[in-house]
Amino acid sequence: MKNRELNIAHFSFKDDYGAMSAAYELHKTLIKKGIKSTFFVREKTREDDSIAEIGYSNSMEERLLKIINKLYFDENRINSGIAPVNFDCIGVLWDQDFEDMLKMYDIFHIHWVAGLLSMDNIYRLSQLGKPIVWTMHDFHVFTGGCHCPESCKKYEKDCSGCPALIENYMDVTRSILLEKQNKYSKNIQIVTASAWLQEIVHLSKVFRDNPCEIIPIGIDTDCFVPRDKREIRQKLGLSADTKVILAGAQAMFQNVKGYVHFKAVLEKIAADSYCKELIRQRKLVLLTFGYAGEAVDYGGKVPIIHLGFIKERERLCEIYNAADVFVFPSVQDTFGMTATEAMSCGVPAVAFDISAMKEVIISGENGYKAQVNDASDMADCIVKILKDNPIDPRLCRKRIVDFYSLSCEAEKIIQLYHKLMEGQRTTDDEVFGSACKVNKKDKEMNIELHNFIGRCSFDILRGIAPNQRTNMTIQELLLEYNPEFVTPEQKVNKLLEEQKINCESLIYIYGAGEYGKRTLSQLEKSGIHIQGFWDMDEKKNGKTVEGYLVSKPGEKECVNERIIIVAGVRYLEMIKCLMGYGYLYCQDFY
Repeated sequence: MKNRELNIAHFSFKDDYGAMSAAYELHKTLIKKGIKSTFFVREKTREDDSIAEIGYSNSMEERLLKIINKLYFDENRINSGIAPVNFDCIGVLWDQDFEDMLKMYDIFHIHWVAGLLSMDNIYRLSQLGKPIVWTMHDFHVFTGGCHCPESCKKYEKDCSGCPALIENYMDVTRSILLEKQNKYSKNIQIVTASAWLQEIVHLSKVFRDNPCEIIPIGIDTDCFVPRDKREIRQKLGLSADTKVILAGAQAMFQNVKGYVHFKAVLEKIAADSYCKELIRQRKLVLLTFGYAGEAVDYGGKVPIIHLGFIKERERLCEIYNAADVFVFPSVQDTFGMTATEAMSCGVPAVAFDISAMKEVIISGENGYKAQVNDASDMADCIVKILKDNPIDPRLCRKRIVDFYSLSCEAEKIIQLYHKLMEGQRTTDDEVFGSACKVNKKDKEMNIELHNFIGRCSFDILRGIAPNQRTNMTIQELLLEYNPEFVTPEQKVNKLLEEQKINCESLIYIYGAGEYGKRTLSQLEKSGIHIQGFWDMDEKKNGKTVEGYLVSKPGEKECVNERIIIVAGVRYLEMIKCLMGYGYLYCQDFY
């Protein structure tokens, strides 16, 4: 089968950064190689017609599931350093139109989809009789909800008594794992970035019998290239002879990223005689990037500059090139894109001899591997690079170009697609679909999860759910945990799509500030005019904004059959005000 004949549907929660960006870059590379491909996401952040935004249904059921996910999973973790734990019942609205549209594709390729595809969504995908490829970007696919289990290996058995949660209500993680066992077909083709993760997949209860291939995540080696260090350091306010240690990750505060233990490594570095002299001369600095990097207590004497979260790849390339060495102290990572991107820029990496780095780093060629959790060994490796600079940047980059580029990944994925298509043609349909048939056990597990959702819903309505603040109403919960519904442009578009407003509607905008003006602008683009603005600010009362009179909110009985659109940064306080006047959310105001 020729490349142009393949039509692939990729699924990823978003398209912006980390694993989701890696999935998107693969999708674009496949298109360049002649593969027809569509990238399905919840929310698109790029102007690209090949990305299909599924969006949110904003149904009461979806909003309730998101509240359950927030209260019983996300905010129910033992501590904030634990990676996210997600409720796998949150998925897209599956109707006949959606299913008919999917039938046009030859292969479904699933990536990081927590919050996009539910267990039931994936089950229904498998019922369509098309090959499914699932690239593992973390452990969540085969656990009871956690994305990185740290030292826990309960995914090998039943995920009961989850140690990541403060209280595991109704032992729901066990129910989730059983549901995955029942709903996920044994024909799903698993892809891992390393032999290390492949071994873990084969030990998991969910996928131990599934086919699994190793295809490393591809790096854009055309973007991440060596640059002029002197010029980049000058932009950062650093001298050309400053020794620069670089460390960074999307979420530096997570335990598995290892940065909470990086303090011990820095202490060892600061105690080294060569580095002591560098520090005395102010010629040694640690650069960090990522979410909450500034909150990590590194301590020690090494000066630190935190650059914040870096989304732009061009900017990230510059930062890599400013460094003499990139440090990757993760103890449980499915690949290690930041380290690999740095090596693509000719910057050697130092990592623990674990996870994918066991295979990516060849000591002495593109970096060094330290003994796992050995701060002294990692410090020695870093100092060796700073002092002797034994790594040839050309060889460092060459290994990534030869084995870990996007082109390498895409070629291997295409080969896998062809193998699956050939296998499908020679496999009896009844055999292919046998793992997808509903049996009595499936129904029992559905009931168990439905009971969990029912109990959570009842507790939320009574105001006694875990992490639910005292006197917090269901309306406030629905609003607080559904922030995508309060952006002015999105809100107006959603109201128009759902036909909640039209040219005949009597509309007030509550909030006469910047959000209010944006809301008005979006309404006027659709030919809709308003009655006026509401605002609690006494200084605005009686004035005009954009030609409309501003007044204070009125009691409900005074404005029957009028629609109020809330537009303000402090929208929860504004909502409480309206509720105090007797208005109902999604009936009188939006």
